[in-house]
Formats: sequence, C-alpha cells, structure tokens
Amino acid sequence: MKTKQLLIILIAVLMSLSIAQWALAADAELAATGPAGASSESEAALAELMQSIEADKSTVVGDLVDRFATDDVTARQLAATLAGASTADLAEIVENADSLEAVNTILAGPEDILRLGDLTRDYAFTPVTPCRIVDTRIAGGAFSPGQAREFYVYGTDVFAQGGAGNCPSPGGEPRGVHLNMTAVPLAGNGNFRVYPADVSPPNASFVNYRAGVQNVANAGSVKTFFTVGPREIEVLNSFGNSHLVIDVLGYYYETEHLAGADFAASSDNEVTLGAPATVKLVSITAPASGKVIVNASGYFRLASGANDTARCSISSAANTAIDFSHLIIVGENSGTAMTFVPFAATRGFNVGAGTTTFRLNCDLFSGTVSVGDPTINATWVPRTY
Repeated sequence: MKTKQLLIILIAVLMSLSIAQWALAADAELAATGPAGASSESEAALAELMQSIEADKSTVVGDLVDRFATDDVTARQLAATLAGASTADLAEIVENADSLEAVNTILAGPEDILRLGDLTRDYAFTPVTPCRIVDTRIAGGAFSPGQAREFYVYGTDVFAQGGAGNCPSPGGEPRGVHLNMTAVPLAGNGNFRVYPADVSPPNASFVNYRAGVQNVANAGSVKTFFTVGPREIEVLNSFGNSHLVIDVLGYYYETEHLAGADFAASSDNEVTLGAPATVKLVSITAPASGKVIVNASGYFRLASGANDTARCSISSAANTAIDFSHLIIVGENSGTAMTFVPFAATRGFNVGAGTTTFRLNCDLFSGTVSVGDPTINATWVPRTY
C-alpha cells in the first residue's frame, strides 16, 4: 500500500514539473515573438496619429510648444520651427520626445543620410527681403577691443538688438544665414569675426575697418548654432572700437531627402477573406510632389473545394474598397487539394507634399480563401532629377 501511494505521489510531481516547463516555454515564446497583431496595431496607430496631425497641425504645434518651451524666446522659435517640420517629425516628437534637447535631435535628423551637393548635408538658400537684426547705435553700444556678443538672427527678439520689429525666418530655425555686416568705426583699426554661437572664434575676419573711414561693409554666409532657444551667432571685435550694423539677406535650411521609403512588414499570419478589408497598410510622407511606387506581395491559400476566388488591389483611397482598375485576382474552378498561389504587384501614384496611406485591400468573391504573409512597401521619388 505504501509503495502504491509513493508511486502516485511521484507521478503527480513529474506531471507538475512538466506543466511548469511547458508554461515557462510558452512565456518565453510569447516574450520573443510579442502578441499577435501588435505590429499591425502600432502601424495603424501611427497612421492615425499622422492623419490627426495633418488635420490640425496648428493645435499640435501649440501643444508641443506648451510642453517643451521654457521661456518666451524658446516658445517663439519653437513655434516657427515646428510649423515648418514634416508630419513624420512631428509624429516622432509627439511619440518619443521627452525634452527640448530630444526635440532638437529629431529636428536635426540622422547624420548618415546623404544629401544633394554635400557629403553629409545640403542646405537650400532662401532669400528674404533685407531685414535689420543688429544696430549697436540703437541698442547695446559700441564694441570695445576684444569684446564678443551673441545675437539672434530672426524673429521679434532682434528688436532688443537694435533691429527691426520682426525679421521672420520662413523655415523656422535656420542652418545658416546670409548677412551684410557694416562696421561704423569710432577709434583705432580692427575687424569683426562672426561664427556659430557654440564654437570658438575663427582666425578669419568678416569685415575689417580702419580709423577715419566712415563705414565699411561686407556680405557673406555664416553657419548658425542650430538649436531652438539660444542665440544663433556670435561676433568678436578685435582691437578697435566700432559700432556694428547687421542686415539679414537670406537663410539656409536643410533640404528634404531626395527619396524616401517606408515598409510594412509581414505579420507571418494568414487573414481569412470575407467582406472587403485592409490586409496591410503603409504611410509615407513626401517632402514635395512626386511619385510613390508601391509594391505588395504575399500568397493566396485556396481551400480544397471548388470555385475558390479572391481579389486584392493596391489603393490610396481612405477605405477598404477594391479598386477594379488594378486587380490582383486568383481563382480555381475545381480543386481536390489545398493550393498556395504567390502574388506580387506594383503600382505608381502621383502625390503632393504630405503623408499618404496606401492599402492592400482584399475580399472574397467565392469559396474559402486566405491571404498569407502580406507585405506592402512604398518609395517616394521626385518626378525630375
């Protein structure tokens, strides 16, 4: 009797261990793969966020300014810069930024993207109506020998520097500025050096002046300190005493990418078809008008019965309807075994600047059909090169 009881206890322990090992393995697999459909849900949430930003960009910008601006100057600069930001950048800021530094990092963009005209980056020049940003005869007083001062290059804050009431920057925070600097000498010979506010003074001068010469001017371009909030440039006066007048003639902004792509990966699952539905979608933000090339692929699984027929299409419409001008169709009149039919399709769309969502929509015409491993990707290219 005792032997029988011990045997029953041993069997129970072994069963408990097996169940525990099975549970641990299941947990590990869930942790490794993630919940089913999580990828699709995140893609749909991102598309919804980008659509809401496009619908009311000014409100989103206002909320972000309230969230990250620490003073009036930063608020004005941040509002101007975010107003010119792409929908994708704004979505990333809403989702991931937790500080003004993080906002600036997102706006600066990745360092490893090749731009037209430069090994790392390219800046487009935007001329503006000449606008005075500095006049030390009105505010600040003359420079003494060896004195350095920092200045804003746009916005209403230039007024306190002796500038105009407002010098707007069309693209927000600039990467560089084209200036006309005029020295108004008072005593001695000297020169002015201008440079980004976050670096040491260069050896090269921007404008040289001599005692007895009424006004000396020079125009040129200078890189700025690209960070929302602080002043963008610094000016160092060497040797003499002189007033300084600065007029801005234009700004440099980072150009958009020459091409861009986005990708909605396969979920490694099958979708049983019925009424028209979006099987997979992808959103892409075009920096300018151009063409988006959309590719979709996957496979149809047809059941063993007869008359299994299904249809899919690539569409830019904001619904689940099948676009009959571009059909991907599969069917069989009779069948005795399950059949797998791979498919791939490409379609081009003309788009304007902004975000467009493309859908792989499918429906069941007859029988029983599933779509497996659906994938869709979109690539934007300019119309001319």
